[in-house]
Amino acid sequence: MPEVVEYNGFDETGKIGTEIFIIRVGIDRRNYFRPYIYNILHFGQLIINKGDLRSKDIRQKNRYLRNVLKDPSIDVDFYTFPVEYQIEVFTRFINKEFERLFKYRKLLVNGLFIQKDKLIRELNNKLEEFHDLINFSEHLRSYMNPILYVELFLKSYAYRMTYPRLARISKILKNPTINDYKVISFIDGGYPFCFWYRSFLSCAEKSTNFSRFNFSNTPVFGISNGDEYFPVIMIAGNIATLLKPHTYPHCIKEVPKPDRYFDFDEFYTEYVGSFYKPRFQNRILFVGQMPKELQYSIPAIMHRESYYYNIYEPFRIRYNREGSIKSFEKKMGKIGDDDRIICGKIMTHQDREIWEEIINMGLDEKSEHINEYDDMFYNFLNILEGQTELTNLDNNYKEKIKTRLKRIRTNISKYFETL
Repeated sequence: MPEVVEYNGFDETGKIGTEIFIIRVGIDRRNYFRPYIYNILHFGQLIINKGDLRSKDIRQKNRYLRNVLKDPSIDVDFYTFPVEYQIEVFTRFINKEFERLFKYRKLLVNGLFIQKDKLIRELNNKLEEFHDLINFSEHLRSYMNPILYVELFLKSYAYRMTYPRLARISKILKNPTINDYKVISFIDGGYPFCFWYRSFLSCAEKSTNFSRFNFSNTPVFGISNGDEYFPVIMIAGNIATLLKPHTYPHCIKEVPKPDRYFDFDEFYTEYVGSFYKPRFQNRILFVGQMPKELQYSIPAIMHRESYYYNIYEPFRIRYNREGSIKSFEKKMGKIGDDDRIICGKIMTHQDREIWEEIINMGLDEKSEHINEYDDMFYNFLNILEGQTELTNLDNNYKEKIKTRLKRIRTNISKYFETL
């Protein structure tokens, strides 16, 4: 295991056509669970995300933001992606789209004037054109949601331009005397936001400017629902939600312009391929009823306990009368060997239907019951209590946090007793 480990969480706020902000939060491994302490201290909850913040009192939210930004163990960096810059990138993106679509024009013209059977025979004789036709039909799927298609491209671009800044702002990467290290970066939203990382790291390993970046020491992971399940992304997402750039004296930098190692054509081509071909880490699929504190902490705890820093990407199976698992696989890809199902309390008719479908599909062999994670969760609460003692908070605040942790432990214990 490396001598020092740093986690970086990236999240954003804003829509295309308005100013977009990218938030980066850096925390070392010793403080990996620290965001949970802030959640309990300010909101009385172990898990707090963007949706929860909407109903919280403005004074609570302001105190939370001020204290997080003052904490020397938490690095926070702000980047703005102004509209003028977005238009510049959007123009290049649209030009590449036009080029790609025009390339398929011949196939469309042939389809209008040649009989279907003859066209199929011709395409079979021209394998390259046949693959082009398949690629074209796949590409058109992107336009089922054109706004999302464009928005993901622009935000992915902003993340790609921002990520290399870690060479200057990461406490580990900017210190050349640290040789045994790992700097792990999480980007909220999943693979479509970090499809570029392989190209960047491949190039970085050959350059002198980014010599500290490589596949082993500086991995990048896109995590679906990361701002709900992983503490370093959670706190970045909360800051993004609460950000008031014209009120707080933040040092806000503009998303950097491309460096000489950036190839826009390569970036575009990789993006098109990633948009309709989802890729995931080891997926955890939650089924049945379970306390929020339990479900939403399991993936982060499992990662923290993994010797190889495995990533566990969380999803909850939603009920669908046409088939809940089939519906999930249609959208998110087939459930594979590296995926696992964690089953909670089966209480409703919908839960029973989902569980029956799991059995009928032979997936019950890869399912685990939630009570298998009781010791792991209790140990997690012990760690939080120990870290609370190490903070410089006043004793009354420490007692407040520990009281809440005891209440959570009691509630979870009662839940396990009913299983």
